[in-house]
Amino acid sequence: MSDIIQAEIKGLECPKCGTSILEEIKKGKVFKCGNCGSTLVWPDNQPTLVLSFGANLCPDCGTDNPQTHRSCRKCGAGLVKVCPICAESFYVGDKYCPNGHDIDAKPTKQNDQPVTAEKRGVSPLIQGIIWVVLLGFLAFIGSGLLRAQKSIIAIGDPVTDFTLTTFSDDTHPQGQDILLSDLKGKVVLVNFWASWCKPCESEAADLEAAWKYYEPRGDVVFLGVDYVDTEPEARSYLAKFGITYINGPDLGTRISQAFNRQIGVPETYIIDQNGILRNIKIGPFVSVLEIQSVIDPLLIGN
Repeated sequence: MSDIIQAEIKGLECPKCGTSILEEIKKGKVFKCGNCGSTLVWPDNQPTLVLSFGANLCPDCGTDNPQTHRSCRKCGAGLVKVCPICAESFYVGDKYCPNGHDIDAKPTKQNDQPVTAEKRGVSPLIQGIIWVVLLGFLAFIGSGLLRAQKSIIAIGDPVTDFTLTTFSDDTHPQGQDILLSDLKGKVVLVNFWASWCKPCESEAADLEAAWKYYEPRGDVVFLGVDYVDTEPEARSYLAKFGITYINGPDLGTRISQAFNRQIGVPETYIIDQNGILRNIKIGPFVSVLEIQSVIDPLLIGN
C-alpha cells in the first residue's frame, strides 16, 4: 500500500487546508498533510490537528492553552500530540503515551519521521563534557595513587624545594616568588590554613604575635600557605586577624604535595637552617609560648 493516501479512498481531508493528499506516518492513525505540512490523527474518525512539542497554541483557533488541557478552552478542539517513539497519539497533559513511553522528552525528527529510541544519540558537546569529566576523574585518582606511594614527610627528612607566590600588593602587583631554597640559614615556619577553617582562626592571633616577636631577629621566616581557598575570602581573613607575615595561595596544591600532606588544616611545619624538617604540628597552636617552644631550640648558638 502506498504511503500517500487519497482522501477519495479514505474519505479524509486536512481540516486546516482541505487538501486530500495525506502522508501516512502510522498506518491508519497518524498522517501528515502533503500541502500544509500539518500532522493529524483520526480519533473516532474525526480529523484532529497535532500540536508541535513545546507549543501551547491550539492549531485550530490559535488560543494559548495550559499544558494540562486536553481540549482548547475556546473552540473545544482536542489538544493532541504524537509520541516521538512509537507515533501513537495522546492528549496533552497525559504523562505517558498508550504504549507507556514517557512523553516529556522532546522528539527528534529526521526526514519528518518520528525517530525511535534506537536512533537517538548523545550530542558531540555532551560527549565532550563526559570525556573531560572522566579524564579529570582518572587524573585525580592517578594523582592520589602517586601520593599514596610516596611516604609522608617525617621529622629529619629534607624538605623538597618549593615556590610560594605571595598575594599581590602595591609593591608586587604580580605577587612575589619565595623559594624555600633561598631561605637557607633561617628557621622557616610553614603554616597551612584556609579562610573556611574555624580551628585556623583560634591560632591566627598567636601566629601573628609570634611573628612580631621573631621578626626583628631576621633569622626566622613565617610562610602562610592558603589551602584550597578563594582570594577574596583569603584576603578578608588576613585583614581580619591583622596578619603581616608572608602569605600566598597553594597554587595547584604544589606546596602541599611537597609535604605530601594527607590530613587537613591547620598544619604547621618547622624547617631548620639546613632545610631539614624539625617539627610537625597537626591542628592549631594553643599559645605563643607553644610556638616559641619549637622555634627557640633551633636558634641556640645563633
